[in-house]
Amino acid sequence: MRAATATAPTRSRLGVESGTVNVALGPVTTLMNRARDAVRKAIGED
Repeated sequence: MRAATATAPTRSRLGVESGTVNVALGPVTTLMNRARDAVRKAIGED
C-alpha cells in the first residue's frame, strides 16, 4: 500500500480511460504532480 501511494499521481488524469495509456503516462504525471505539489508547498500555497 505504501509503494502504491508513493508512486500514484496526486491528481487524476481526466479523459484517459485506457489502461495502456495510464500505465505509460502514470510515472511521468506522478513526477510532474509531485514536483508541482513540492513547489506549491515551498512557496506556501497549500
